[in-house]
Amino acid sequence: MSRIRKSEHSGAKNGGGHWGTREETKTLSKNLRRAIGKKTIQNATTPTAAKQRKHTIQATRALPQLETERLILRPLTPADAKNIFEYAKNPIVSKYTLWEPHENVADSLKFITEYAQPFYQQQVPEPLAITLRENTKKVIGTVG
Repeated sequence: MSRIRKSEHSGAKNGGGHWGTREETKTLSKNLRRAIGKKTIQNATTPTAAKQRKHTIQATRALPQLETERLILRPLTPADAKNIFEYAKNPIVSKYTLWEPHENVADSLKFITEYAQPFYQQQVPEPLAITLRENTKKVIGTVG
């Protein structure tokens, strides 16, 4: 099984860290596309009823939680701010991103409430928290 390393994607020096197998990445991507693409309309008898039903489904549909053998990708919550700050304060981590290092936990909370949650309200499932299966409350990164 081939492994994906930061150095293959971000230009990090000295190999970077482990991101997972290519197969895990493909499976997560496939499952995310499938979850986003589902727009089932049931019990709609007229075009107007179908349109109203579609909006109701989209407004109440839960955001996806994607799982592999080792990882769980789930929506961020305000309780994740402290964990996000642990890695987001590091200038080396933010070097290859579009954001500056977080200066305090409030910056991380602002990322969740002002960036992630508005996407969730529009049923856009990104960014997602990356957690290890054995500790789903500890965010080790985000994707999306």
